[in-house]
Amino acid sequence: MGAVLLAPGPAAAQTAAPMPCPRPLAVLRATCGRLQAPADHTGRVAGVQRVAFARIAASGASRGTLTVLPGGPGEAALGLAAPVVLTLGAILADHDLLLVDPRGTGLSDATGCRVPQSATATPAVLAAVAACGERLGPRRATLTTTEQVRDLEDVRAALGIPRLTLLGASYGTKVAAEYVRRFPASTDRVVLDSPVPVDGLDAASELPSLALPRVMREVCWPPGCRLLAGDADPRRALARLVARLQRHAMTGRVVGPTGASRRVRVDTQALYTLLLSSDGDPLMRVDVPAAIRAALDGDPAYLARLVGAPAGAPPAPDEDAIDVGRFIASLCVESRLPWRPDAPLAGRRAALLAQLTRDAARFAPFPPGVVAAAANATACLTWPATPAPDPVAAVAPPVPTLILSGREDLRTPVEDARRTAAQYPDVRLLAVPDVGHSVLVNDPRRCALRGVASFLAGGPVAPCARGTRPLLAPAPFVPADVDRLPAAPGVPGGAGRTATAVAATLLDTSRQALRAALTGRRRAGALRGGTLTIGDGVTLRSVEVVRGVRLSGALRVEGTTVVGARVRVSGPQAAPGVVSLRGRRLTGTLGGRRIDQRLGGAIAG
Repeated sequence: MGAVLLAPGPAAAQTAAPMPCPRPLAVLRATCGRLQAPADHTGRVAGVQRVAFARIAASGASRGTLTVLPGGPGEAALGLAAPVVLTLGAILADHDLLLVDPRGTGLSDATGCRVPQSATATPAVLAAVAACGERLGPRRATLTTTEQVRDLEDVRAALGIPRLTLLGASYGTKVAAEYVRRFPASTDRVVLDSPVPVDGLDAASELPSLALPRVMREVCWPPGCRLLAGDADPRRALARLVARLQRHAMTGRVVGPTGASRRVRVDTQALYTLLLSSDGDPLMRVDVPAAIRAALDGDPAYLARLVGAPAGAPPAPDEDAIDVGRFIASLCVESRLPWRPDAPLAGRRAALLAQLTRDAARFAPFPPGVVAAAANATACLTWPATPAPDPVAAVAPPVPTLILSGREDLRTPVEDARRTAAQYPDVRLLAVPDVGHSVLVNDPRRCALRGVASFLAGGPVAPCARGTRPLLAPAPFVPADVDRLPAAPGVPGGAGRTATAVAATLLDTSRQALRAALTGRRRAGALRGGTLTIGDGVTLRSVEVVRGVRLSGALRVEGTTVVGARVRVSGPQAAPGVVSLRGRRLTGTLGGRRIDQRLGGAIAG
């Protein structure tokens, strides 16, 4: 679209110029520009930093400008225009939208660094991190939140915007927090979605331990964790599994979409990484307690499936969505680490392990070495010594602030959000149930969005209630062998146990079909064998969840609930036959015995 009109501003902002809008910004009728800011606003590093921005006018009469600050560090903003507009909806009817690519990302002079994708800091990762830092040279000291905040102020001044309303998500909350502290007169209101600490990023993974036991209890719902995790306190169940994995890792087979299987190792490191990633994947989160219970029962298949194919969330962004150079540059100078950013490399690894060992009780039942291997801090072991940025005040000025915190968030948990709230004199904290990290895009009830809309309009913010039943029910614990299943009421013997196995298989299949659909896949493997194909309904081919009981046929699902099915039951441990499901009523014949029963809620989903 057209050029952005520039109002007179300070000297640093007068070199702003229009630029063509990339798609889909052009489709959204945005105006775009690029500003030349100092590479270092303090003058310690010479040079110029280009900063790209876009502005979308409110669809109605505007009463202010909302700037959305992306996460990472290292996520570009302009490429998020379409999902931001879709998510914020009516809020943008009376607010202009300003998006600015943070320095070192997107169209704001991306760093171009490449680091291999890995859950742990391998030698190849550490070598690539060191090479990135050396290539950036003095510039790496300018890729900070502080400089990004000053860029944003330059853009505001160049556009002649009186004040900004800040909406930050995840790392973007640190940008918002610094901006309101450094430029309070330029700030109208602040929304912090999943706030990170303003006094230092959590590179050592200290925050998840604050919330893990509570989150596991809340995920379980009635009848509670005893039936799922084998213990009323899921932390004790988790500790038993960690102790077992420390002695000997488990191995399960994961079935792929063609029906071929591969071996997946489940060790303590894999379990820890799985738990940390579950706060971004609601389907994974509600499967974890039963998977832990099954592993304690000697059946690693459920955990192996989650570790080997964690596919419940929407497709992950490609590696270019986060500029890794900007990510590491900010992480390694703005985190709470046991060394100063300008400290030599020697001794860093020992210092990190010493810190985690001192805090071992906090991370229990996971040992310090496991926590260290998965912590982002390990990426900083080889990052060249870099000067620390200017400090920022702990307490914010009295600007109206709203904090959104998902109750199932492990990365930025409610427990730490309360500490953040204490740093704001005029604040409201909205804790949102059944939601993990990044509340606004992951709250299906849209309670948080309604709260933000009311807050921006100067109205009250209503609390978010959990409701009478979960949005996603936790997966039931299903023993691996049919002989250990209870018989369906009124159907004794093998036929009754097969009927229970059929119900458990249909439920598990419906959950896997939803996972596949969310990731755009039309085929998926079943737990122990067979495949399912997703179209208008779901087609099953020899699907095996309980050993020796196989289902072939078709089913219809709504969400994770099976609303209709007709399947042929076979297998060496099954009472064979054909059954149909309509609503919650299962009818048909198994092992020559007539079946006509209503399924219980735990199995029917």
